[in-house]
Amino acid sequence: MSYAQISYYYRKSFVNFKMNKPHCHSKYNYEIMYVSSGKCEVILSERTVTLNAGNYIIIGRQHPHLLKVQSADVLNIEFCIQKSGVPIEDIEADFPKLSLIFAKEFSVYSDSGEVYTAIRELIDELQNHGNGIGANLLFKRMLIELCRNDSRNHLGGISYISNAKKYIEAHLCEKITVPEIAAHVGINRSYFQTLFKQHTGKTVVDYINSLRIERACFIMRNTEHSVTDIALDCGFSSRQHFMYIFRKHMGKTAREYRKL
Repeated sequence: MSYAQISYYYRKSFVNFKMNKPHCHSKYNYEIMYVSSGKCEVILSERTVTLNAGNYIIIGRQHPHLLKVQSADVLNIEFCIQKSGVPIEDIEADFPKLSLIFAKEFSVYSDSGEVYTAIRELIDELQNHGNGIGANLLFKRMLIELCRNDSRNHLGGISYISNAKKYIEAHLCEKITVPEIAAHVGINRSYFQTLFKQHTGKTVVDYINSLRIERACFIMRNTEHSVTDIALDCGFSSRQHFMYIFRKHMGKTAREYRKL
């Protein structure tokens, strides 16, 4: 049977705060960081994730990270999976995705309010009455809300990614940027980038470039247009940039491809 034990929690208002050194969990610990107002950055290895109000991040075990805040209210829960504590086997039985949620290095979510309420009430209970039966029940409720919100984000994520793909295809031959696409679909840029990678397996830029190279290959197979004209027609800023991306994606130069 699986058990969980809350190891650390807080609710704080941060102003001009930055951690001096990375925080790293043990091999059993997980962390949920929720931004209820303001904005903060979580730096994970070489990746920086921006959390706006209503966003939260789940950070997996043994994953070092830094917190950087200009101004934000943050709720935080850390817990470990071990051989004693709150039994969560019933939650795992009803929500098989629970283990998958915590298996990732980190995941970013948007919340409509249910997760916030669950975390806030759990922290209130811990502060006022300690880690007793009330906290145990509220902890289980929090896990349930995390699972439900994961499903909501997945369905909503599909819609966001579908709209993003349509926008990219419509503007493929123009200059388009990640912030522009994120603004079009209506979500935070950092969250959009994470969501896009989760759903497609590619970064937004790699996805755009792959479509442009696919279009370039079609033109080369069916016309005698120059490489420079093809590069500009497919949305690349220069012939040199096109040649670099083409070789990266195709494993050969555009000239070699055309000869074949």
